[in-house]
Amino acid sequence: MRFPLILNIRQKVLLGFTLLVIITGSFGTVSYQYLREVERKQRFVEVADGLRDSILESRRYEKNFLLYGSGEDLSENRRFSQLGIDLAEKTIPEIKDFQGVFLLNKIKSELDSYRLLMERIAPERGNNSGLPLAEEQFREHGKALIDLSQSLVYLERERILQNEVHDSLSG
Repeated sequence: MRFPLILNIRQKVLLGFTLLVIITGSFGTVSYQYLREVERKQRFVEVADGLRDSILESRRYEKNFLLYGSGEDLSENRRFSQLGIDLAEKTIPEIKDFQGVFLLNKIKSELDSYRLLMERIAPERGNNSGLPLAEEQFREHGKALIDLSQSLVYLERERILQNEVHDSLSG
């Protein structure tokens, strides 16, 4: 046997208000989570931009060192290379669930190789004996670093845009 649900005015208002609070709270929670995710992605893009800038500065000092053999340029190259490595190491644990983490790992590995190659070239270059083949490899590592860092920035920006377009189309 079924009992009809009969509510008085007070109960109907309370039920309506409760449903409104639940629906509003749900939208607020979903919106907050979405905002937090966009903030994380934006932070990652900022880190990727910073990493790219460190690599570009390192390349600038590399060029100056290879042209003029200045110890100051060498130390600045080392400093910016280490800055990039430190930034990558700090960021990798924070973004382990992002698609760009494989590129960031590759950049870190390439930066390590770049730094080791610079350490190999530096003593010889300082003596003006030069190592044309090693210098060419060094330049290739530098170019690969720039390409990887630009790919990283592009990948994450595209991912943010795709999620926003997808969310606006599905919503």
